[in-house]
Amino acid sequence: MSVTEPSRSDASGRGAAFSGAVGAGELMVVEPLIFERSRAERRAVRFPSASDVARRAGDGQPELPASVRRANAPRLPEVSELDLLRHFNRLAHL
Repeated sequence: MSVTEPSRSDASGRGAAFSGAVGAGELMVVEPLIFERSRAERRAVRFPSASDVARRAGDGQPELPASVRRANAPRLPEVSELDLLRHFNRLAHL
């Protein structure tokens, strides 16, 4: 397929996440970052709170010393399970 010929995905409207050929058979991905897709309170998985886990563990003692524990939770993207699956599927095909 040459650069000037439209592909089947262009003609059908599928493959909208990709633009035309960049180089030798490469496609440039035009997709927002997973952090840009993030929406507050959207979660793929809900984990129990740390206090619930500690209570169920018995003694409630943290496994990590305070000097190496995070002060704040990491800033992770809040996306649905389907968005997360699509994200990693795209990464696997790069």
